Amino acid sequence: TTLPSQFTPPSFDAVERTVPAKVNDQDTTLHLDWSYVFGSDSLGRDLALMLWSGSTVSLLVGFFAVGISVIIGVLVGGVTGFFGRGKARLPFLLTVTMPPMALLVSTFDFLGDSAEPLAVALASLGGLCLVLQFISAAARKAWRTLVFFVFASLLAAWAFGYNRIQERSGILGQAVVTNNIAQDTLQTYVDQLDNAADATREFEAVRGRHDAYTQEKPDASVENDAEFATLKRKLDEAHEHAKREQLAAIQLRAEYDWRLALARHSQLLAAREANRVLYERQQRLLLNESFESHSKRQEQRDTVTGLSSESKVLDSKLGQVEAEVTTSAARDSEAIAKSMLSDVDFRSSQALMLENAKIRANQGIHNTIIKANIESLSESDVFYKINRNIPFLIIVVFIFIIAFLLLVKAAQEQGVSHPLLRHVYKPVMTIDNFVMRTIEILSTIPRLILLLTILAFYERSIWLVMFIIGVTSWMGTARFVRAEVLSLRERDFVQAARSLGVTDFGVILRHLVPNSLSPVLISATLGVADAILLESTLSFLNLGAAPDEVTWGKMLSEGRQYITTAPWLTIVPGIAILVVTLSFNLLGEGMREALNPKLRKR
Repeated sequence: TTLPSQFTPPSFDAVERTVPAKVNDQDTTLHLDWSYVFGSDSLGRDLALMLWSGSTVSLLVGFFAVGISVIIGVLVGGVTGFFGRGKARLPFLLTVTMPPMALLVSTFDFLGDSAEPLAVALASLGGLCLVLQFISAAARKAWRTLVFFVFASLLAAWAFGYNRIQERSGILGQAVVTNNIAQDTLQTYVDQLDNAADATREFEAVRGRHDAYTQEKPDASVENDAEFATLKRKLDEAHEHAKREQLAAIQLRAEYDWRLALARHSQLLAAREANRVLYERQQRLLLNESFESHSKRQEQRDTVTGLSSESKVLDSKLGQVEAEVTTSAARDSEAIAKSMLSDVDFRSSQALMLENAKIRANQGIHNTIIKANIESLSESDVFYKINRNIPFLIIVVFIFIIAFLLLVKAAQEQGVSHPLLRHVYKPVMTIDNFVMRTIEILSTIPRLILLLTILAFYERSIWLVMFIIGVTSWMGTARFVRAEVLSLRERDFVQAARSLGVTDFGVILRHLVPNSLSPVLISATLGVADAILLESTLSFLNLGAAPDEVTWGKMLSEGRQYITTAPWLTIVPGIAILVVTLSFNLLGEGMREALNPKLRKR
């Protein structure tokens, strides 16, 4: 097979290159022989350099993700092992479980109209339990805990609500929202077109059997032929079903046209606002700045004139789009009013598939517009950019969880000691049981599916991938630390520390956690290999690293199409992944044997 000219096989000596240089103030020429140890790819890039760059990214992902998971796992496992014998009281469990139950109940269609009131009642019960615990902590005068909880609550409300407020109040934010709604409507319309095409294709198949039967038996009728009557009934049912699906598609198309007109209107408003800001800025420069020459001033004057002309063009387009919005809204109302199947202009399945293929092109347009609007909004508003950062949101969630748990601790201490609240703060289950059941539930969620879900809503970034891998990998570490703390908390040195007045968290952080790190180191070493494999999987699916980032998984993905002509593009990064993951696994096994006296004796 003839290789493309861009490819270079491994250990291939390239054409000798000459580099000018000076030796003893005399012009000389250096002759260099360039060789490609691992070959080059389809763009002529050295595979060895790409492999080195990919190793940096992969190892960074492994160590960073494992570091996050170890920190979370050590904290959760240490607290669970030390306070595990304590009881989780009824208000705490209701506060934690009622909001998810309300969200789940709201999705139950079989409840009908009663689903929403029931969901509101469950959420209200959880909120009342939270207020009760806040009042109990205030009665105990745990002011620092209350201030920290209020701060964490306000921080969480700002982090998750600021962007929504900006998107509903600002012009550019409204452009993002309207384009998102138009994109969602387009996706619904595309799905409905698929359903209509399937129903129409089924009708066409039944009609073909019906026509073939009538050609064989021209005298057949419903009265004297049972098979013909069955075919006729199926034909009528398929025709009615296809018409119903096509009517739904017509209504969705009218709604999409209206949403598209609204999106264009919002986009033009945002463009006019950006033009106005730029015009005012350039006008101030023209009036206030001193220019080096007359030509510079004339150039600035031309810029201001051009912006003014562009503003007039935008105003003209805006008027046209406003009329289009009114017209499309009227058409949408007319389409919704159509409920008779006789109003449907019946189309063939081929025509529906052709329209589906044409309309799908708008999905890429909406994605581009939404991405550009979000980038513009992020550049103009730094808080909007911060609140779109998923690592920041996860940190905010953990801060709120810590504040909530401290509030619960203070509230339960007051509830147990108060004679009236004692009947409300009834013990339900141990803290150890609650945390371990929660870990088991979280462990059942597939990490790959969770990562794919999160990456579908956020821009691809290797930092986002490594952060999510770390946040979703702490459960095993928490189990190890909990088991060690359970065996260490009754030791003499722990009792001595408590007798000296060391606080509970001081005992956990200064005495228990350092003495329980042996299994954590083994788990962390094995976790590096797991994180590298998971990141390589995402990059292989073109869902992990950004387009300008090089990873081993991405090298594998790009080399698939050249597997027959340039197999080294797939073999080299595959071997690199194998060697690194196997090395970390063997290192973890070696550390396990070295740190375990029983295994070391064997």
